[in-house]
Amino acid sequence: MAAKRLVAMVRKTWMRSDMSFECAVRADIPGRRVRDEAVEVHRHHHREMSQKTV
Repeated sequence: MAAKRLVAMVRKTWMRSDMSFECAVRADIPGRRVRDEAVEVHRHHHREMSQKTV
């Protein structure tokens, strides 16, 4: 539940900067599994956005 709320909050941030998102994830999220999930969601989202612009 907290993770979903965090992802919703971070979703706005990663639109601005991939680097700041990844740094924030690594710095702020305790628990490796949750952190890896968030990074993977971000990578999938970035891949979708890249495909749309191509």
